[in-house]
Amino acid sequence: MNADSEFEDKWKTRFKEFANQGTDEAGVAGWSTPGLQTRLRFFQRHCDPTGMESWLDIGCGAGTYCQWLRNYGCQTVVGLDYSLPSLLRAKQFYPQHICWVNGSALSLPFADASFSGMICFGVSQVLHNIDELISEMYRVSKPGAKIWIDGLNLECVPHRWEISRRKRQGLSRHLNYTRPQQLVAVLEQNKFQVQANHWLPMAPSRLPKAQVVLERSYVDWLFRKSDSIARLFCHSYVIQAERPQT
Repeated sequence: MNADSEFEDKWKTRFKEFANQGTDEAGVAGWSTPGLQTRLRFFQRHCDPTGMESWLDIGCGAGTYCQWLRNYGCQTVVGLDYSLPSLLRAKQFYPQHICWVNGSALSLPFADASFSGMICFGVSQVLHNIDELISEMYRVSKPGAKIWIDGLNLECVPHRWEISRRKRQGLSRHLNYTRPQQLVAVLEQNKFQVQANHWLPMAPSRLPKAQVVLERSYVDWLFRKSDSIARLFCHSYVIQAERPQT
């Protein structure tokens, strides 16, 4: 088994452990509670599901986004995860009106042009190569479909420090960090039209008041105006893209 396969298999095992040991939605999905709440608030601010009736959440974990979309009124919401224990816990949290599917993000078990909206959070960072993921997302998206996909910002100061620390200690890769332009390039190669790159700053869980400040409109304005500052201090980013109508 090569290093890339070991990396992905390690995370698949970890997600099963999270599901078996977690006591709430965040724990089951492998997030901290503030981290999950921050991402959900982001999605609620930036996503308007109006007119998008069929949704797929790739790497749905405990189903948090699926339930929000269902509550919004989306008719068909599908949560997919390769961790069966995660799906079983998601079904416990949200037993009605959501379809839970056990499958791989690299070989989506759906027909072509099945979904008008897709979200993929927390997946790219546990894959060694995202090309297959994006190709599959394009295949199952309808013309005009909108997608949201995140990545861990390689240039963020804390991430650079963590990468350097692990190298010094001879530790194997922990997560896959990328630059936004890398993800944008793969999306465009697969014929998606990129609409926006949203920076996602995240304070440490022990500093909830700092997170409140980071989500202020003037901080968002600063990051949009100064890409160099955002690259240094934003934990993650989310690319918003669309499949062309033709």
